[in-house]
This record gives sequence, C-alpha cells and structure tokens, in this order.
Amino acid sequence: MSNLSNGNLSLASDDPSEDDARAETVALIDELKSSLHKAETASEEYQRQLSVLQTRLEDALNEQGKLEEHLHESNDRAVALETENRDSERRRRDMEGLYASERAAMMKEREEQELRGEEMQSAIQRLKETLAQKDLRLNLEGDGGLSRSCKTIFR
Repeated sequence: MSNLSNGNLSLASDDPSEDDARAETVALIDELKSSLHKAETASEEYQRQLSVLQTRLEDALNEQGKLEEHLHESNDRAVALETENRDSERRRRDMEGLYASERAAMMKEREEQELRGEEMQSAIQRLKETLAQKDLRLNLEGDGGLSRSCKTIFR
C-alpha cells in the first residue's frame, strides 16, 4: 500500500523498524532538500556577487585604459616639449654665436674705419703741408696772387 502526501512518500506498515527507516529516510530527504535550497541560495548570492565584481572589473579596466591613454598623451606632450626646448636652446646658442660674430665684425669694421679715418686725416694733413710749402715757394718766387687763390680753394 502506498500513498503520497506533501510530496513525501509514505507507506503504512506494521513493522516499527520499517517505520523508523522510512522516518529516517524522510528526515534525510528533508535535510538534503534544505541543504540543496541553502546551496542554491548561496549559489545565487555568489552569482550576484560575481556579476557585481565582473562589472567592477570591467569598469576598472576601462578606467585603466583611459588612464594609460592619458599617460601616453602626457608622455607624448612631454617629449614634444623637451624637443621644442632643445630646439629653442639650440636656436638661442646659434643666435648668441651669430650675435657675437656680428659684434666682432662690427668692432673690426669700426676699428678699420677709424684707422682709415686717421690715415685720411694724416694724408690730408700732408697734402696741406705740401700745398703750404708750394705756396710758400710760390710766394718767395714772386707770384703772390696765384698762391692766395690756391690757399682759399684748398681750405
């Protein structure tokens, strides 16, 4: 004889040892069902936690990618600035060298012009002295009118 009640299988029997065995089996089945329910509940909780952690991992990886990209851009800008700085420094040195050479050339030219000016003044002075001597000779020879006109022309 068998009958079903509440999903549990129960059989009516006159033997108490069979009843005890059935009760023990029913208790074990109930315990297993309870353990299964607890395991399913724990599994569902672990799945939720896993999903949250997976989402957080994806967010962290996205943020890491953005930070790495930003770092790469910053490094590129730093390299570009260093290159620009080196170029500017090189141009500054070139300009300083050019300025120094131009200044030296100007100083040399100025000295040469001063020397030429002194030489011209010396040549003018010698010419004046030569003319004065010629004028003096002409005056001594008796031709005074011509010598005076030469003096006024060359002064």
